[in-house]
Amino acid sequence: MSTKAARQMRARRAEIASIASEDAVLDRVRQVRKVQAGAEADLFFLAIEIAQRSPVTEECGAWSCHTDLALGVSYCDSAANWFAAVTGFSTDAAQAMLLEALEVAERLPLLYGRVLDGRTRAHTARLVAEQTLGLTVEAARFVDVQVAAAGAIRGRYAIKGLVREAMITHMPDQYADLQRAQADPRRADVHIGTDGTGRIDAIVSTFAALDLEQSLAFGAAQLKAAGSGEVLDARRSLTFEGIIAATHHPAPGPAGRLRPDQRATRPAGPADPGDPAGTARPGTGGGGAGLHEQHEQHGRHSRHRRRCGHGCGRCSRSDSR
Repeated sequence: MSTKAARQMRARRAEIASIASEDAVLDRVRQVRKVQAGAEADLFFLAIEIAQRSPVTEECGAWSCHTDLALGVSYCDSAANWFAAVTGFSTDAAQAMLLEALEVAERLPLLYGRVLDGRTRAHTARLVAEQTLGLTVEAARFVDVQVAAAGAIRGRYAIKGLVREAMITHMPDQYADLQRAQADPRRADVHIGTDGTGRIDAIVSTFAALDLEQSLAFGAAQLKAAGSGEVLDARRSLTFEGIIAATHHPAPGPAGRLRPDQRATRPAGPADPGDPAGTARPGTGGGGAGLHEQHEQHGRHSRHRRRCGHGCGRCSRSDSR
């Protein structure tokens, strides 16, 4: 910023700071907003004029024009470079403003009429145009009618709802393709082979993938340090098998006993070596640890009965069971 511009900016700040009362400050805010709205409308109309005066022609290719003709409206994108240079916008922002202004003027006549009447701000109209650029003429017309009938634009999400309804009605095939493209891509497929191996194919979050990669690299390095002669891919696969096995057989707690949360999820059955008859209660672990806990509870209860003389409610409840 030049010295002159800096002096002007400081003088403007000092002038605003010298305003006497809060009411005067609010009046100044109203005046500035009116000026801002007028300047915004002027820039919007200038963008329309520039886009309409820059049609796509056969000569555009000679100037490396890359205008997207798949959209409902188009202009020679070389105009965006000049518009960006004059306004100070980025090239992407200049292109967006030219496209959206042209969309409002040419494909959303009812909304454009509201802008000309001063009932809708240019910025709000651009929010609608941003969503209708990829629609067909019929779908864009549907959104235009709905917005005009509502009398006010309730926000970006309301506009997206109208666009979705328009696509369902007038562009069902494109809407179905869009739904498939926006579907959650995460999945996990397991393919069992006939040679004693299986293949796992999954799409997970980036963080989960990074964690898994670190775990596989660390496990493969540990196996190599332990003397494994397998190749790297085999050691990574063995590490992965260990991770899977750990989810089915959690590590025991202190003194070889399972934690309560592990006992609740571990199924009991005849295959448990600590309970060959399959008589362990659910939730006790189904093995020696569960039986040991039952014996401890039985012993505590027997000692209590000897001390209390079988007269307390606790023993009565136990006897009733």
